Amino acid sequence: VFTSVWFSAIYLLLFVLGLGDTLALNASGALLPSLVGEPDLVVANARLYGAQTLCAQLLGPPAGAALFVLAPAAPFGLDAASFVLAALLITRIVARPAAAADHRVTQLRHEIREGLGWLRQHRALRLVAVCICVMNLTFGGTMAVYVLYARQQLGLGAQGFGLLFSVSAVGGLAGTRLAAPLQLRFGTGALLRAGLLVEAATQLVLGLATSPWVAGAAMLAFGVHATVWAVVTVSQRQSAVPPELRGRINGVYFLFSAGGMAVGSLLGGLVAHALGIAAPYLLAAAVVAVLAACTWRAFGTPGQGWGPPAGLAGVTR
Repeated sequence: VFTSVWFSAIYLLLFVLGLGDTLALNASGALLPSLVGEPDLVVANARLYGAQTLCAQLLGPPAGAALFVLAPAAPFGLDAASFVLAALLITRIVARPAAAADHRVTQLRHEIREGLGWLRQHRALRLVAVCICVMNLTFGGTMAVYVLYARQQLGLGAQGFGLLFSVSAVGGLAGTRLAAPLQLRFGTGALLRAGLLVEAATQLVLGLATSPWVAGAAMLAFGVHATVWAVVTVSQRQSAVPPELRGRINGVYFLFSAGGMAVGSLLGGLVAHALGIAAPYLLAAAVVAVLAACTWRAFGTPGQGWGPPAGLAGVTR
């Protein structure tokens, strides 16, 4: 009974942390445009993603493991202290004055409906939201069997899997440096097209690969693509959405993202069980390839915000 109570408390705590994480990510996406000007959104988002990748994916796991060896409670104590420090830092943020907002008291259901209605009418952002949902559906399916894939198809042990997992984080860190110059040079539409091709190719290579080196190279490219895609689409959304609707539209995107991952994780396990460990990767490659074909012309349509920023074509920083 005592053990079951502790497990219930842990599950409840994880639920609260997940809820708080969703609210915090939503709020940070809505806050950033009030801290920097629109021309600097891509650079600012890239730096945020860079900090998250460096700390959460590269430095955090080995530091946590080292602390756990010294004292099992140490990583959790350090994590708690980091939340306190973050809360203190947030109190020092000074946002730019915003235009007068409508402070009418409305029901949450009405606000959600208003956000969904606005997104339905914005063709470009609606298309990106659908792409994110489909891509996370396939990504969730492959990540659900990633450990088994590394062990069974690549023959990796625990250390090899850790290195393979870190490779994509290294690519993501490189992507934070490349996002702004690439967006200024080629525009959002070209990067989204290229990203879909890279993602389809990555899943295909992973499905066919038996060498850890080949799989590692594919994950390195995937890490670059995933970060560039995230930075340019988030910046585009922050620029296009009215300030009073940013939180609601961010919420819709998180629903599409997290919902796709959840459903994909369930389906990935079922597909792997029925057709083999490589099947989720090959199926993901086919689905993303079809998605690229269906959206190719739309991402090249002039007047939808897909081109390079006005006056900045060919410029890099």
